[in-house]
Amino acid sequence: MGEKRVLCVGLVCLDIISVVERYPAEDSDTRCLSQRWQRGGNASNTCTVLALLGAPCAFMGSLAPGHAADFVREDFQRYEVDLAHVVPRPARALPTSMVISNSTTGTRTILHAARCLGNLPDVTAADFEQVNLSQYKWIHWEGRNASEQVKMIQRVEAYNKTCPPSDRVTTSVEVEKTRPEIYQLFGYGDVGDPWPRQSPTGARWPAGSAVCTATMGSCERQAASHVCPSFLGTFIKPWTKITQPP
Repeated sequence: MGEKRVLCVGLVCLDIISVVERYPAEDSDTRCLSQRWQRGGNASNTCTVLALLGAPCAFMGSLAPGHAADFVREDFQRYEVDLAHVVPRPARALPTSMVISNSTTGTRTILHAARCLGNLPDVTAADFEQVNLSQYKWIHWEGRNASEQVKMIQRVEAYNKTCPPSDRVTTSVEVEKTRPEIYQLFGYGDVGDPWPRQSPTGARWPAGSAVCTATMGSCERQAASHVCPSFLGTFIKPWTKITQPP
């Protein structure tokens, strides 16, 4: 069957990145230093990092038709990311983000266009039923439609109970958004990446340690090991030995 892969479940979108010397004033005319199209979305970007590290990986998410989607597909293929589990949404549009990158301060401002384009539906637990779990050694979820994603993770947990330890699928969850519905994911996954920029009350957390402390205390299930700021270090070879990050 070959080497088992890592599956990333979540969003892919188009980022249009404009680099400027300084953030423009309202109602002004500013020239860009550069502008480019780039494949975006957290799960999509995770696939890119894994591919650069040499890990065989696959992406699962929704994809609408059109020129932007063609660009996204071609870029996935350039990184040899498997797209067998992409779910086509023929009547929808690909989400787009306009990114203003300030080269002087290093900040970026993002304008998301998703709902105004018809809100591309996320993949569901029913879609995930089509995944052959024996082909994967690790499955990562970008926290989005959490109620459906909990069902997906529970399917993997049930599968793992039927397997010897060497064949079990490691699971990980990333929680970045500050929507309360997503917080039910905190107690799931073998590895968690709790990294929202704000607390549920809207206050900004000052540091990664504060995020970890706050989110660990909110878990009803204590199965997950929280890793801050990122779980990606655990993907470094050898893949057959999952190591703890420093």
